[in-house]
Amino acid sequence: MTRTAIAFALVAFACSASSEPRKRDVPPPPPPIPADAPLAIDAPEVVTMDAPSPPPETPTSPRTTFPVVEIKSNPDGPGTRVTIGIGKAQGVSTTWKAYLVDMQGKAIKRGELTIVSVNERTTWATTKLDRSQLPRDVQANVAPN
Repeated sequence: MTRTAIAFALVAFACSASSEPRKRDVPPPPPPIPADAPLAIDAPEVVTMDAPSPPPETPTSPRTTFPVVEIKSNPDGPGTRVTIGIGKAQGVSTTWKAYLVDMQGKAIKRGELTIVSVNERTTWATTKLDRSQLPRDVQANVAPN
């Protein structure tokens, strides 16, 4: 007999040695449900609802002062053109009002701004003041009408 034949004979013997199937450790099945037992779908459904959460609070004084990121001479006429770091993403439009303030938030005399253009993150405005009349560090107060 060859080695292959011996190996095959051993496997066949091992498989035929036990004619009874192997028992597994399986729990017994649950008892049958009685015919008159109420089903879960027949039980009354209890729904509890929490009180609705209040809407988020709107700040009473939202931030209105934003950095002026660039100050240039106005190419379209007298005065100064300023670039402000706020735009359409924050809701700004050309109908909003704006004025210049110093770093302490104090309004600059005659510092009213006219918003001429707005993109997603930037607002361009003009003022009648010359560049020489503006402090070195300046901010813009921007708010809807």
